[in-house]
Amino acid sequence: MNKRFVLSAMHCFIDNVDLDNPGKDVIVGAGIHDLCADPKVAHEFWQLSHVKKIHRPGNYDIDAYDNDIVVLELKKDLALNDNIQRICLPEKQYESGENCFVSGWGHDESKCVFWH
Repeated sequence: MNKRFVLSAMHCFIDNVDLDNPGKDVIVGAGIHDLCADPKVAHEFWQLSHVKKIHRPGNYDIDAYDNDIVVLELKKDLALNDNIQRICLPEKQYESGENCFVSGWGHDESKCVFWH
């Protein structure tokens, strides 16, 4: 990806956003790693941008989560720095059952939000 595009998951948007007109409803927060951080401090490393367009494959399967991917086109570029970097993509294709690493926001059964 680059400074204008962000990779995300379709399941985060499917029932929550007008996919054809994200407008002011979708804002990307880059550099955010602690949702409980004091905003007066966090503004030094957070960058925000509204989403201009949501690019998606037409074959997302909500039941199986197949093709659970979107590319968010931002209204303004992000400035890459120590806190905001391009995603590291794998150098090989992983087979089913192989160990690999994932990164992103989520929550477990406790409903606590975390970054991993």
